[in-house]
Amino acid sequence: MAFQSHESGLPEWLKNSADAYARENTAEEKRVIVVIFDYGRRGASPSISCLDFSGMTSDVIEQSFRIWADPDASRRGAKSAAVQGGHGNGGKCYMTHMFEDYSLIQTVKKGNGNRYGVVSGSIKFGYIPDRRSGRNFKAKNLEQELETTLGLIRCSISILPKAAIAAFRLADGFTLVTGVGPKGYKSRIPVQQLVSNLQEHPQMIQTLEMCQV
Repeated sequence: MAFQSHESGLPEWLKNSADAYARENTAEEKRVIVVIFDYGRRGASPSISCLDFSGMTSDVIEQSFRIWADPDASRRGAKSAAVQGGHGNGGKCYMTHMFEDYSLIQTVKKGNGNRYGVVSGSIKFGYIPDRRSGRNFKAKNLEQELETTLGLIRCSISILPKAAIAAFRLADGFTLVTGVGPKGYKSRIPVQQLVSNLQEHPQMIQTLEMCQV
C-alpha cells in the first residue's frame, strides 16, 4: 500500500495538521507543526509524533477522521479553500501499518479532550482506554494537558521551538499523533533522512508553504 513506509506516511500526518488549520482559516502565526522523534529508552519503545495547535472534537473524530475512504472528510466544515484533502486513508494507513506497538491521537479542543487510537495489527480504532473515559473528558487547563501529553514521549513545552510555544499561547487546543515502535527502526530512528524527505516530498509542498514545520 502507498503509505506503508515512514517516508510516505509521515507527510500525511503533517498534511492533516495543515488541513486542520486551513479548515478553521487559522492565522499564519498560529500555523505551526512540530515533528517529535523519541529514540526510546530501556523498557520503552521509540516513537514518532506530529503536534499541531488546532485540536479535534469528538464530532470531528467520529464524523470525519474515523471513516475510511472518505475524500470529503478533510473539507467538511472548512472555512478556507486551502484544504488539501485526499482519499481519507493516508494518515490512518500509516498509523495501522507502520508501528509495532500502537498509534494514538491525544487531542484537546475548547476544554474537552479525546484519546483515540489503534493497536498494532488492527484497523479498528477506538477511544483509549475506553469510550467512557477517553471521549470528551474535561481538560480545563490546556497547558497542563499538553505538558502531561508531551511527557509521555519525553518532551515538554519548554523545549518546543519558540514559534510553537507562541502558537500554543494563542491556541484553544492541540493534537498530538504518536506512533509507538516504528517498524524498521529498532536500533535508531534516521532523523536526518526523514527530515530531508519531508523537505523534498511532493506531498509536503503546500504544507510547507502554509505552515511553519
